Amino acid sequence: MKLQIENFLNEEIKTLPAVFYKLKEASQDPDSTFDELGEIIGVDPGLSIRLLKIVNSPYFGLSQKIDNIPHAMGIIGVDQLNDLILSTAITDKFKGVPKALMNMESFWKHSITCGLLAREIGRFNNSANPDQLYMAGLFHDIGALTICQRFPEPTRQIINRAKSSKKSLFEIEDEVLGFNHGDIGGALLESWGLPESLVEPVAFHNDPLSAKKYPKETGIVHIADRLTYDLELGTANEVTYPSTEEKLFADIDVSEGLFAFIHIKIVGQIDDIVRTFLGP
Repeated sequence: MKLQIENFLNEEIKTLPAVFYKLKEASQDPDSTFDELGEIIGVDPGLSIRLLKIVNSPYFGLSQKIDNIPHAMGIIGVDQLNDLILSTAITDKFKGVPKALMNMESFWKHSITCGLLAREIGRFNNSANPDQLYMAGLFHDIGALTICQRFPEPTRQIINRAKSSKKSLFEIEDEVLGFNHGDIGGALLESWGLPESLVEPVAFHNDPLSAKKYPKETGIVHIADRLTYDLELGTANEVTYPSTEEKLFADIDVSEGLFAFIHIKIVGQIDDIVRTFLGP
């Protein structure tokens, strides 16, 4: 199956903007300054403007206005800014997905909500890296977009069969393609050189008990995904969803206090966040 997935991922989709890798490499140099790192991003003025809009949006909820990239780095950190570059690059990469196959605004609303929920659940459970949980939630269904883009006709069949059979998309994908969007998403993130702690939660978000190295992080993304569907905040064409194992809730605390926070800080602001994130 690995060779089949490798053949499925073309070189174009496996290529990220050079600025992402340049900033990542430069940020590992302890002598690099924020101004020098800002110059790397400043080569693309459109990207700089978009990043500043996101940094100043309800997504971060900062009390002060950030007016330049070096200032943004000092407030949110270089790693998180690079995550934003990655996020904006991915949204741009999939703008060509046919509307008949996927409502992209609804898709990203679902994905961003899942990421925000995963981050808050992670914080509530004292996760070591809640921001990485956000990225895992954001990208958990990226494989579904890849399938839409590469195989539009089989995608129509998969969606129709899921609706008529009441099975989940990933079950039908396995039947039709021999792999599912979790497999593709994990392989795609791996091809981008992203860490396994991000790859595994994406690859196994529909089957969290199969995660070997990062079971808790994968479980958090799974629960966040399920809650996003329960809240009806966007969709990735999923008609039904597999039941969440009780074991996950024994390991991951999702309390009433967390739900109250979610409704105030996420549900009430998600539309504004999505509009800012997607840009013009």
